[in-house]
Amino acid sequence: MKRVLMTLLLLLPLASQSKTLTDSLQRQVNVPDNPQRIVIGESRMIYTLALVEDGNPAKRVVGWPADLRNLDKQTWDRYVKAFPAIGNITQIGNSNFSQLNVEKIIALQPDLVILPVYARTPPNNSLFMQQLQAANIPVLFLDFRVDPLANTVASLRTLGAALNDEAKSERFIAFYQQHMQRIRDRLANWHGSRPKVMLQLHLGKKAECCTQWRMAIWRI
Repeated sequence: MKRVLMTLLLLLPLASQSKTLTDSLQRQVNVPDNPQRIVIGESRMIYTLALVEDGNPAKRVVGWPADLRNLDKQTWDRYVKAFPAIGNITQIGNSNFSQLNVEKIIALQPDLVILPVYARTPPNNSLFMQQLQAANIPVLFLDFRVDPLANTVASLRTLGAALNDEAKSERFIAFYQQHMQRIRDRLANWHGSRPKVMLQLHLGKKAECCTQWRMAIWRI
């Protein structure tokens, strides 16, 4: 009995070194506590990391694709100027998530990989995911773009929990919810005409083939 108790006591620290989180695909993912080596499927996720990380928002990132540099160079240049180490992060693909190089990801020995929800469908059946699972690398899918009204708060809360920055993420969540409620209240009390608004992604970014122009007419 004494030997069993000693074994359980030895295992307690190991159990505290990981946590189970629910990602945006409702997957239960066991992630290490306070991971220090992270790969992200979009470098534009730096916008969100800045909400939960102090100082350099990419200080834990060891690999990402080149989408931020290619699609938002102004932001890229400002971040690199403020935090020069960002310019040395390993590139694991170009601007498209489908170009992520799994061999480069595994070679970086990350504690955690964070991907946007549209990166792999269905995730558990892809060779990409099978290779990461075989390497014992946990993967979280978060959503700030596909259905942001439904998933932003949950995704930010999961990110904060994954990075042990719950307090900072909750402060932004409170700010976000306060302003979203203000919009809902104003819309609920508005009885005049509602203008049509056109949204267009990457306006003027590419004039050549083959960019799909995405536009939507919203009735506000």
